This record gives sequence, C-alpha cells and structure tokens, in this order.
Amino acid sequence: MVVPVVEARVAARFDDGFRHTGGDVTITGEDGGTTALTIDRFAFFGFEAAPGRLLNEAGCTGAIDGVPAVAHFECGWDTEYAAGQASRGPAAA
Repeated sequence: MVVPVVEARVAARFDDGFRHTGGDVTITGEDGGTTALTIDRFAFFGFEAAPGRLLNEAGCTGAIDGVPAVAHFECGWDTEYAAGQASRGPAAA
C-alpha cells in the first residue's frame, strides 16, 4: 500500500571532513505507519557541480525495516559553508 509521506526525520552522520558517512531515517505515512532506514557509506565521490556548489554523493549499504538494502545518499552544499563545517569537525554538523 502506498500512502502520502507526512514526515521524514533524518539523522545524518559526517566524518572530520564534513563528508557524510551514513544516517538513520524514519519516514511516516499519512496512515501513521513508519519505515526505518539505516545506511552506511562504502563509496564516496565529491565534486564542484557548479561554481560555489559542492555535491557529495555516497553509495551505501543498509537496511529498510531490517531488510538488507543499498542506497544512494547525496548532499549539496555551498562550498564556503562546507569548508567552514569541515574546519570545525563532526561536532559542528
């Protein structure tokens, strides 16, 4: 059954260079049902997608409601913001 998503909560994890390493996600549907995702990075690629815009992409393994899965995790940042976060370490994220 497919229902509209009413909430998505994401707790992303980052390394010392402000590159995402994984995360935990809970998605809630209109009917109150939830889906839980846990992902961990195994591959990473970061590049300047446009002037001043950093795009970080990660291939991940994980689970959806406990069932093994693969995932793609992408974060886009202003390059100055990303550099500032990286200089402060993972506690800043």
